[in-house]
Amino acid sequence: MIIDEMITLFLDGRKRGKRGLFGAKKKCSEKTLKIYQRNLVIFRNYFQSEVSCGGITKIESIKKMEMVRFFDWLDEKVKRKDWSEATVIQLLGCLRTFFIWAAHDEEVVEVAQYAEQLRAWLPPIPEKPRRTDIPEVRDLKRFKNSFNTDDKWEYRDYVLVCLLVDTGVRAGEAANLRVDSCRLNEGLLFVTGKTGPRTVPITEDMGRILKGWLRRRETCPKAKDSPYVFVSKRAPQLNVDAIGHSFRKHKKKFGLPRITAHTFRHAYAINYLEMDGNMENLRLNMGHSTYEMLRKYLGQAKQRSKSAHTELERVSLSKKM
Repeated sequence: MIIDEMITLFLDGRKRGKRGLFGAKKKCSEKTLKIYQRNLVIFRNYFQSEVSCGGITKIESIKKMEMVRFFDWLDEKVKRKDWSEATVIQLLGCLRTFFIWAAHDEEVVEVAQYAEQLRAWLPPIPEKPRRTDIPEVRDLKRFKNSFNTDDKWEYRDYVLVCLLVDTGVRAGEAANLRVDSCRLNEGLLFVTGKTGPRTVPITEDMGRILKGWLRRRETCPKAKDSPYVFVSKRAPQLNVDAIGHSFRKHKKKFGLPRITAHTFRHAYAINYLEMDGNMENLRLNMGHSTYEMLRKYLGQAKQRSKSAHTELERVSLSKKM
């Protein structure tokens, strides 16, 4: 079966969330679909290349030795620093999901045995390495102050950074924040994230900053009919990709260390623990379903809270396993 056809069927299943079949149990987000598509196209292009494999277009034509060369090619990419280790791990994870789907889905049943064989040839996929280095507070402060607040759109990004620092919310949660979900006089935001809706407290300073932006937001062309706090020049909602683009531009302009929207989430959690914050409050604020996700922050905190360690040991699921 043609690899291109299989990729199209796979992505369609992920997009629609085919219930009752072996497709995704629920619809994938646009971001996840792009990740699948990008990595599967890399796989397809490699095997269709005349130089690499003589132009293989069918999944059943891929032999073990050709897969081994493909993995060697990926290793070379990492050694030359063309790609990071995390990029290759992500690609292999996408391939594993793709091969599992092809081995079970009735739409491609004729290649099931070949897909199962390809999956067996995949090397062990290590856990994606997590960032352990968090920029110094002075660098985060420089980044926050790099925005020109006289410019309306840079002021919006400044407010967004302040929100990430103050609350530790995810960039997607900030982008989806609605005006009617802000109870600024009460110092509360109602956020919807991966684990469902939650209430997030904000400081008085953050409340004043958000009020200032909401007043200025009224001059934005797309704000009139938009329910979202953060609008863009051409759309009623600022998206996560636009946030990432803005952050990369400012990082490069001012020669700052690697800083992303998620960097502020990590920094928020570590600072919370350094200041002896309550573990349960941190879990609720960040929207984690268990305490296990907070363990990595304990290891990175410069001054570890004894009470936080005690609490984590008491509630840790791993103690029961």
